[in-house]
Amino acid sequence: MKQVCFKNANIVDVLEGRCFAGDVLVEDGRIAAVGEVGPLPEGCQVVEMGGQYLAPGAFNCHTHITISSDADMGLIGGSDARLTLLAIKSLQGFLKAGVTFIRDVGGYSGIDILLRDEIRAGRVQGPDMLACGRCICITGGHSWTLCGLQADGAEEMRKATRDQLRAGADWIKVIATGGIMTKGVEPGAQQMDLEEMEAVVREAHKCGAKVCSHAQGASGIRDSVRAGIDSIEHGCYLDGETIARMMEQGTWFCPTLAASHFILYGDSPVKQPDYVIRKTKEVIDSHIRSFKDAYAAGVKICMGTDAGTPSNPPENSCSEYVLMVEKGGLTPLEALRIGTIESAKLCGVEDSLGSITPGKRACFAVYRDDPLQTIATVTDNRMTIKDGEIVYRA
Repeated sequence: MKQVCFKNANIVDVLEGRCFAGDVLVEDGRIAAVGEVGPLPEGCQVVEMGGQYLAPGAFNCHTHITISSDADMGLIGGSDARLTLLAIKSLQGFLKAGVTFIRDVGGYSGIDILLRDEIRAGRVQGPDMLACGRCICITGGHSWTLCGLQADGAEEMRKATRDQLRAGADWIKVIATGGIMTKGVEPGAQQMDLEEMEAVVREAHKCGAKVCSHAQGASGIRDSVRAGIDSIEHGCYLDGETIARMMEQGTWFCPTLAASHFILYGDSPVKQPDYVIRKTKEVIDSHIRSFKDAYAAGVKICMGTDAGTPSNPPENSCSEYVLMVEKGGLTPLEALRIGTIESAKLCGVEDSLGSITPGKRACFAVYRDDPLQTIATVTDNRMTIKDGEIVYRA
């Protein structure tokens, strides 16, 4: 049995909303004791924390590991070899940010599915992940120029869903509306019909898979929820009726505030096309308002950044915490809960991740200051621990 003690830490308890001084004893990658751990077993490795703040590893529930955040739209894609190298680099970026679990929601050539399996087998280092494979869009719809699998009508949607399930997807991603990064489509315009989305949901749910929907405009969000989709991505134009139905059905919301924020305010070496800037400016205020309204109503919310979009690399993942507080009006604790235990629930791993609790896996991020008091400290992760092993140190 391998035993490690993370000694003299300040432990961030997202369940009780407090920090307290103590140690964390880990045995074979799982948390054995928290707080007063007593005499250490013989041969136990000791990692001195020096009063740093030990928090649950963060989740990023909306990522694109095969898309580069510093490329222009004409350079996205490429050979499978190039994309695999980019994806492995992305995985390291998440670990650097203190992210120990991701949900990848659209990529090329099944690379996300392959790397998910390699991580599980211990052959590649990275956060644990759920994978969607290719997203499903209508012909000429948003993402068709990226990694979209084009399909039209309920029968083609059913076939496309089965193709991705056969490939090993955990979730199915559909494109219900236009979006910002595709030329010639608008975020508010619905693209996929209700019947098409219902066909996808039926096929996925039969196999135990879930469905998430890129849905920015109001009608596309509304029909996504009516179709029984499990998670709304972006949700820039939520209305009261749809929020009420999301509450009734238990639909999740992944707002991705970082995506629009970093397009406008990030530091990218590549100038984005005018249509990208125009559409972002049109949606950003409504996007923040939708997030506020959904949270106030009690909609289930997880954390995702749309990592891979312009100026929005994996290393920026925990900026979403900061945006939830500074733009969305949440307290640091509320934001931290969304990025840890609530996101763990979306991913179905709340019994093993999301809080520093005996019996759970030892996956942590380490900060200099108390994130419950100074949320900006989460953007300067000092150490990442996954299953008791230090996988990143600043």
